[in-house]
Amino acid sequence: MFPDAHTLKEWGLKNFDAGTSHGFWAPAGTPAAIFDPRKREINRALMLPSAVEFKLQRKHPPLTRLGCAY
Repeated sequence: MFPDAHTLKEWGLKNFDAGTSHGFWAPAGTPAAIFDPRKREINRALMLPSAVEFKLQRKHPPLTRLGCAY
């Protein structure tokens, strides 16, 4: 995609690993009656065998926080 771009290794960053973080957000004070069903469905979908296999095939780490993290 960028044939002239240097790699991180070429910049002196050996064994560098970068990741991403994804999340679902709701405004502070969102009622549990609205938030909780969505949280359950998102967590259910993320734990489906096909979703887990998708992540494992790409060497993504397992999910560690499935609740309210912040």
